[in-house]
Amino acid sequence: MKIGVSPKLLASPLRLVLTVPFVTLISATVGIVGFLSFQNGQAAVNQVATELRNQISDRLVQHLHSYLDQPNFVNQVNANSIRQFKTINIETFLWRQLQLFPSLNTIYYGTEKGEQFSARRDSANTFSVAVRQAETKWEYRRYLVDLTGKPYKFVSAVSTFDPRQRPWYKAASSSQPAWSAIYTDLVSQELAITAIQPVYDSLGKLEGVLGSDLFLGELQNFLAKLKVGKTGKTFILERSGDLVSISTRDRILINSQSNSQSNSQPKTSSENQRIKATESDNPTVSSTSAYLLQKFGSWERIYGAQSLDFDLNGTKQFVQVIPFRDRQSIFWLIVVVVPESDFMERINQNTQITILFCLTALIASLGISILIVRWITKPILQLNRVAKELIQGRWAEIESSDRFDELGELTDSFRQMAEKMKESFSTLQQKNELMEKLNEALSESGLRLSQFLATIPVGVLVCDLKGKIYYTNPILQTMFGDRLWQNFPKDLNQLLEQLPIFIADSEEIYPPSKLPILIALEGESAVIEDLEVRVEAQIIHLQVWGNPIFDSDGQIVYAIATFADITARRQAQKVIPEYNQTLEIQVAERTQDLSQAMIVLENTQTELVQKGKMAVLGQLVAGVAHEINTPLGAISSAAQNVSEFLKNHLGEMLEFGAEIK
Repeated sequence: MKIGVSPKLLASPLRLVLTVPFVTLISATVGIVGFLSFQNGQAAVNQVATELRNQISDRLVQHLHSYLDQPNFVNQVNANSIRQFKTINIETFLWRQLQLFPSLNTIYYGTEKGEQFSARRDSANTFSVAVRQAETKWEYRRYLVDLTGKPYKFVSAVSTFDPRQRPWYKAASSSQPAWSAIYTDLVSQELAITAIQPVYDSLGKLEGVLGSDLFLGELQNFLAKLKVGKTGKTFILERSGDLVSISTRDRILINSQSNSQSNSQPKTSSENQRIKATESDNPTVSSTSAYLLQKFGSWERIYGAQSLDFDLNGTKQFVQVIPFRDRQSIFWLIVVVVPESDFMERINQNTQITILFCLTALIASLGISILIVRWITKPILQLNRVAKELIQGRWAEIESSDRFDELGELTDSFRQMAEKMKESFSTLQQKNELMEKLNEALSESGLRLSQFLATIPVGVLVCDLKGKIYYTNPILQTMFGDRLWQNFPKDLNQLLEQLPIFIADSEEIYPPSKLPILIALEGESAVIEDLEVRVEAQIIHLQVWGNPIFDSDGQIVYAIATFADITARRQAQKVIPEYNQTLEIQVAERTQDLSQAMIVLENTQTELVQKGKMAVLGQLVAGVAHEINTPLGAISSAAQNVSEFLKNHLGEMLEFGAEIK
């Protein structure tokens, strides 16, 4: 693919070509980075705000479940204990339960008979118990207790109190646990709510009602400690719009003068009135509530979790609304409000710094780019000039560069290259001549090596590690015959299949694992003399050597086998024992003949002496002796020589025959 380039750009100087794109790229990069930085910051704010709202809401929901489940759990435990243990001291038992659950303030039990038993934790963390029964003459008497739960000091008595007339008792209209309405505690003036648990006998008849009080001030303390951004707020309200709790210290109640009593004591007048969320003294709470009420029309229409945002005095507010239900009758709304300014303050500062940095970087990069381009192009222009002179055949001098970067290295390399080129041109022809001589010498050496291998009086076979036959010399053709040579296999396994190889002087096939060529392929040398090959009705006895050939790393690359024809030697080894035996027989026969001739001569001489013909016989014997002494001396001398030869060399001949065998 060819990219079109303007002719004007091609004709532009290198400095301009490098500077303009460099500055343009930096400008575009700075602008894009600044824009993306702002956009990413905005997106990060939304994401962080959403995650923060979700985390706060989830944490509030978990805390409320734990906070509201505890009194119902205590009521259930107390109900089971009261059913099973009719004789327990109820007020002491309730006091012990109060020790186990520090979030509860009062636990009490009212019966159908009009009895009332309670245990209370005061603000100073002191404990008291109260009892109303026949033994107290139906007075509701309260006592301080010691560390063991035993009453030790009378506090007060109320004669007009009847638990059966209390709202919390009347609220136990079903067999299921329930909650009372939120009310103001008489003593602490805090908002409280009571968990109610009816108690029935085995016949399903109501025996009494258990109650556990929760002070909602503990919930407000939890919200106050819950950090929501920098200035974020959380609050909880009922479906009626009344506030339940708030993360600030703003008031929740109006008409603070209280004439009411707690659930554990008589209430003589109406409770304090709670503030509507839209009428809160906190502007964030009131504005957020008004926005939600305007958007949904009614608090009853908010069922699912809602993530919203609205403007408050020009500042964007992120709002999260979570409906909350417990296992009984509570149905509240949790609201989390986080202003965008909590996150944007730092981002706006970073944006301003980024813009300033981008402008500074743009100006600085323009100046630096001009200097860098000049610095880059200077050695390039010099090299361009020198290259043109080299093309024209002029060897221009190149000064050494004082730079240590790539261009400095390029200049030095170019200078060294020019110097080397001078030397190369002068020696190139000499090298070419030398290479020609080397090639001729290599060719001649290869030819000589082939001639050497062809003329040595043994067969040669070379194969590689895969068994492929790499080389054979003509002597091998003479040994194995023309018929096999015409279709000589290229693989060692095929050769072993086609060539009949036997153990010498037997009909047993030679074991392939003992063949020297295969042993050499395993890295060892071997030699054998008991191998014979039967080709073209001939039996050829061979002596075979096998040796591995290693490369420079010591790895086996080839195996070479040499074959020597020892058929004549094998036949000579068979003839020598027979020749020795024949020679011994002939020597023994000749020796016996000579011994008999000597005996005959001795007997003849004795007879002549005894007959008295000494004179005649003496002459005759002298003549005969003269005639016989000559062949007899020769025979005697030959016999003596043969005897001495056998005496001196018979052992060696026998050893030689044994070795041949």
